[in-house]
Amino acid sequence: MKKTGVFIIVVGIGLTFLTCFTSFSKVKPLAVKQSEFVRNKPQSLNWYPLFSVAIFVVGAAVLGRSSEI
Repeated sequence: MKKTGVFIIVVGIGLTFLTCFTSFSKVKPLAVKQSEFVRNKPQSLNWYPLFSVAIFVVGAAVLGRSSEI
């Protein structure tokens, strides 16, 4: 159970940090004969920030319960 608790905590922290990063993908909005226009479209992970904190708390609870036994 301790390994599971630590894993859930790491996942919660990882999800919290992933919301900070933005990646870019190339989009072709317009193609005219031989000319191509490419635009970078920003994409990021969007979810409620407390979702990550809730996962972290669940992991802490699992870890706390496993040390009591």
